[in-house]
Amino acid sequence: KMQDDRADYEGRLPLVVLGNEQDTWELLFQPDRGESSVEFGAEQAVLVRTEKRKEDVMKLKMKPGFVGTVTAAKGLEFRDVMLLNFFKDSPVKHEWRLFLEQVRDKGKPTTEPQGFDVLRHNILAAELKELYTAVTRPRTRL
Repeated sequence: KMQDDRADYEGRLPLVVLGNEQDTWELLFQPDRGESSVEFGAEQAVLVRTEKRKEDVMKLKMKPGFVGTVTAAKGLEFRDVMLLNFFKDSPVKHEWRLFLEQVRDKGKPTTEPQGFDVLRHNILAAELKELYTAVTRPRTRL
């Protein structure tokens, strides 16, 4: 058995925000409040799953340096990344639930998931690759 993968230092955990998209955006970036707002530039990105979601973000008052799909960001790197509605916009919501219900200790599946069929659920492999691409785009903060 291989040892668990470990980093040289403890980094920040990702910030998970639940709620209304417009309210969340305004809370995080506060375009009208100035002193506590997050400034977006070329080193920051918002990654989304779909072109439709990208268009929605582009309509907001505060625009980040890069707004694009996870696929479009492949090979790119940013200091800060906001991953917007990754699971909500997934075409396989029920399959994710099957997978996530089995994840327990340190992010490892505890057993072979009940009801899991490799052929029927092979879309999860593509979904996990897309998630991996998304979470490896930031250098500092997700």
